[in-house]
Amino acid sequence: FAGVDWDTAFDWLATTQQDGITLAERQRQAVEMGLSRKVSILTGGPRTGKTSTVQAILSLLRSKGKRALLAAPTGRAAKRLAESTGHEAKTIHRLLEYSPRDGEFKRNPGNPLQCQWLILDETSILGVAQGFATMGMLPFPEIQYLAYVHNAVDQLRGEASSLQFFS
Repeated sequence: FAGVDWDTAFDWLATTQQDGITLAERQRQAVEMGLSRKVSILTGGPRTGKTSTVQAILSLLRSKGKRALLAAPTGRAAKRLAESTGHEAKTIHRLLEYSPRDGEFKRNPGNPLQCQWLILDETSILGVAQGFATMGMLPFPEIQYLAYVHNAVDQLRGEASSLQFFS
């Protein structure tokens, strides 16, 4: 998304989407960051606009023919993410094709996820093992962007333990 005229992009979101997505300034900043930085973190309490921000990111990605995968640590969180965005979302274990019989992920450094953007929701409960497994499945530098979504500022501690795997 280098060289994007962001004002034009945000006008497009507000006027051409079915329900129109009008973003506050902080949400606009979050969309820009989510589409231009290697790793981004979107955090905020309930009803602060995280879902609208993710919807805007997904709409802009779709408009450019880009593919994003969505995942969350739990089935309930993945279902909520799918319902709120209108996009398929999976649990991290399902996304990485965990095999209970073999005790390992089928998605691994030799068989990485095929995506340019990965959006992980509810990452405040993302454990170190899942963070490590996700990192092993992301074929850097092929994957372009990774976005974390949080529900509250004070929930960063759980994710911070996994960030070492992404730096």
